[in-house]
Amino acid sequence: MDAPVQAPDDFASFVAQYAERVRAACATLTGNDRLAATVQQELFASVALRWWWLRRQPPKPLARPGAAAAYLQRQLRREAANWRPEDVRAPAPDLTVGLRRGESVPRTQAIAELATNAWDKAHRIRIRRRRVGVIALVAIAIAAIALPRTSAGRQNPDVTTEESPLPTAVPASVDIARPFDELSTLPTRSTPLPPTLNMDANLATPLIESPIPRARAVAQLETGPLIIAGDDGITRKVDDSQLSGAELVSTSLSPDGSRVALATTTGLLVVDLSTAAVRPIRLASAAGSSIGTLVWRTNRTVLVPARTGAQVVNVDTGQTTNLSGLSGTNVITMQGAGTPTTPVELVPSNPSGAQPARIRIWRAEPSGTPGPNGLAPVAPTATPTPTAATTTPPASAPASTPPTSTPSAGASPTADTNAVEDRPIFGPPWIGRWGGAGWGNEKVFARPCDPSTLALPENVGVVREAVGAVDGNGLYSRTLATVEGGVRLDALGFLDPQTLLVSLSKSSRTWVVSWDTHSGDVRSVTQVNADVRVSVADLLRL
Repeated sequence: MDAPVQAPDDFASFVAQYAERVRAACATLTGNDRLAATVQQELFASVALRWWWLRRQPPKPLARPGAAAAYLQRQLRREAANWRPEDVRAPAPDLTVGLRRGESVPRTQAIAELATNAWDKAHRIRIRRRRVGVIALVAIAIAAIALPRTSAGRQNPDVTTEESPLPTAVPASVDIARPFDELSTLPTRSTPLPPTLNMDANLATPLIESPIPRARAVAQLETGPLIIAGDDGITRKVDDSQLSGAELVSTSLSPDGSRVALATTTGLLVVDLSTAAVRPIRLASAAGSSIGTLVWRTNRTVLVPARTGAQVVNVDTGQTTNLSGLSGTNVITMQGAGTPTTPVELVPSNPSGAQPARIRIWRAEPSGTPGPNGLAPVAPTATPTPTAATTTPPASAPASTPPTSTPSAGASPTADTNAVEDRPIFGPPWIGRWGGAGWGNEKVFARPCDPSTLALPENVGVVREAVGAVDGNGLYSRTLATVEGGVRLDALGFLDPQTLLVSLSKSSRTWVVSWDTHSGDVRSVTQVNADVRVSVADLLRL
């Protein structure tokens, strides 16, 4: 390989003057050091391509850096638009603020290498462009010679517009799950969860015969028996005849593992593992279809979507509280002892691009109004022992809460800006197109996302499902994606502050794996002998 072409002194000085600011801006956009370095070099290479022209505009010596800096600023804005096309409120930072024109900045070895690499890249691009130009001229000449010989009555073939070429490599910070049949070859990780979970109901002890204080995990095959993995290694079951078609979702198990809330067409079905009591709770928000998603606010209160806003349900008393100003479908499950007790939302970007994706942290509890008692007049299969908690009002609905604005009909939920903190999310286009159950802790937020804009090399395949992670400031971390058809991917919560548990299910098997949202490391945690839905307790607190 030829030695790199050395950058002229004036370009090297320009790079030294702006390198740190450009690197900081790129890190904010990408949230990844390796990506930031790549984007930084690309930006300086684009300036190097036009350096001989920029240094002459205008002729005054002190104005030369200004022309190049202005061009660099425009390129940074374009790059910012590529990373966050919907974010119109947070423009790229002004690189020239606080810098005096012609200011001298010491050149370190790293900056000298950056200048050389950027200049060499621009040099190679110039050579390639010249070659392409020569080839194009030759092609035009050949076409001009051949054109008169074409039959006059023959029509030219239809001109088609080619699609954008696929990338030649998987984007940085995107982890592709192994083929499903090869997940058994993953390295393993020891966790509080069992390494295997047998879904054979005939081998499980009925819960009513052997109640337990808590479960580590629960699983269900479509609408069938509920299989419970306890601390003692013995599986329990709740028969499907008791569940009446209730469905487990990935957030069904309470944080302390003591209760399971299943979705029904009339509301919720709550299983108390310490007493084996099964309690139906009717909710107007169910409206004849399964609620689909729920979030445990405390160990005794569950938040579910409502027609407008959300509804908090006390699973002991059945009392409901209607909350306004937030979206029940965007509230995520926060884990760990140091997380907010008020709601946190991962708000997706607006389809029109007018509203960016963001993390919405409520500083105060949303305003609420008491709803009806939702307990159905159906005798439970077992009567739980009364406790002080059964008469305690929902912890997530205090008697007095700060007022927030109520969204108008048909509008996206909004809130009083004094009651919430919005943190814009910065990442590639697919990050922020959220859907499904989300999870968060003090450091990381994760939620399934729409990967339709995530292009992969042809030999890798097309992304089917994906889950994305961002840090607490909204900066992109990583993406875990599957390209295999028929594989269902669910986020299950955090194993440690930066490691997410994910289930991958297909045909007659399910794997629960750990995914490090910082390094991308994937390891096997639990193998289940059926295609099931899994829910896990808050392992950050157990």
